[in-house]
Amino acid sequence: VIAALIALLKNGSLWADEEDGAGLETDLAAMAAEVLADFGKSAIAALAELLADPATRKLAVQSLAHIRTPETIAPLLAVVTDAEVAVRQTAIEALGSFHDARVVPVLIAALKDPAASVRQVAVISLGMRSDLLPHLDLVSLLAPVLLDLHLGVCRHCAIALGRLGTPDAAKVLFEMLQSVHTPLVLQQEIVRALGWIESLESLDYLQQALQQQIE
Repeated sequence: VIAALIALLKNGSLWADEEDGAGLETDLAAMAAEVLADFGKSAIAALAELLADPATRKLAVQSLAHIRTPETIAPLLAVVTDAEVAVRQTAIEALGSFHDARVVPVLIAALKDPAASVRQVAVISLGMRSDLLPHLDLVSLLAPVLLDLHLGVCRHCAIALGRLGTPDAAKVLFEMLQSVHTPLVLQQEIVRALGWIESLESLDYLQQALQQQIE
């Protein structure tokens, strides 16, 4: 069954290169990728082979991303620098769910990816990794991302820092809140993030911000 689905995925991907490739064949390829993901570990080896072909790489990565078992880490790592943004984004988003030492350097590197969507999934993933705080200064890594050119990335960075909830994270958020260059929508996200931290430091920062608004 897996072999038949792989063949269907390949054929659909080949049709995608033709003039009329956006029809039934490509839809069937996408369906085949979804079904392959349901096979779990038994489909990983076959899907990993499809990563070598640009025509099937995107669908193969999508399937591997849905399987979410440690066996998918190695093939996903192989495409984190792929030329196609969607491939990088899907791979890094999936890898972010694993607490594996091999993943952390990839997430850190993705903070500087040319594509905003890739930077965003990296920020979200690192914001969920408070377990790394004893060994890694995540706040210093994420702080520059508050100045990202893409406002959506900045907002998710504020959320990530709020989830980390350290005194340093609260300080970075407050400093950004005070800047006259910080857009209103980001200021609002920062205020919410400081509220989530629920510490004496964050409460003091919120009081200071409120007093400054009143004055």
